[in-house]
Amino acid sequence: MKLCINADDYLIHERVSSGICEAIEAGAVTSISVMGDADFGRSLEWLGESRVSVGLHLTLTSGGNRRLPQMEGPVAIVKAGLSGKLPKNQVEDELAGQYARFIVAYGDHPNHLDCHEHIHAWPTVARVVNTLAERNGIGYVRSPRDYSPDFSLKKLLLAAAFPRKIASPVFFGLNLMGQAFTWPYIKKQFEYLHKKGVRHALWMVHAGHQSADSIAGRADYSSRETELTVLLKHIAEIRELAELVPMEALLQGRSSSIEDQT
Repeated sequence: MKLCINADDYLIHERVSSGICEAIEAGAVTSISVMGDADFGRSLEWLGESRVSVGLHLTLTSGGNRRLPQMEGPVAIVKAGLSGKLPKNQVEDELAGQYARFIVAYGDHPNHLDCHEHIHAWPTVARVVNTLAERNGIGYVRSPRDYSPDFSLKKLLLAAAFPRKIASPVFFGLNLMGQAFTWPYIKKQFEYLHKKGVRHALWMVHAGHQSADSIAGRADYSSRETELTVLLKHIAEIRELAELVPMEALLQGRSSSIEDQT
């Protein structure tokens, strides 16, 4: 099985980013998603020399957007959409601005798009993100429909928000967040994928060093340090279960649906 391990939230905080860099150097992360509202500075220059894939993590909810007021998470997106306070033109301006800033800082287009806190589950945002991808020739927008053996409310909600047939590469990681990010649970996930005959998969992780201060006015995701430690400790075992590849290699071999992979 070919597996891409994508670390979300690069540049959300310097300590998170330093942990992600450690994972990249150890070969435990093969793709990253760069926060769209980050202060890029010179932080992206070294990525061009690394073998890691670089995607853009579009966001409206992390506090740094320039054209819309801060929205405290996906629920605020839904409330704004239902109340008519999420105008499409402002969403377009904000996300297009993040894309343009990324190109200037990185010197190239991202090879995939995804969204912080899966905000493209809301139709208005999804249309903007998909249009942005099409206009710029981006071949992959992440569909966070978790392909895992365990049930969760978040998994159910995202399956409803992304109702299409599960596409390749299959996505997982929601089931492994927080206290579930342990080797027994990770091993269970891989056993499930092998049993289902999956040949191309994308694993979302939130590895990084813990930040002492809050991020965007909220406490940081509490298990970044745990995810980094477990990932580095068990990377040899993970390599025995899957061939780790960057996003480009994963997308080149993908099939149209999960049924086509078996």
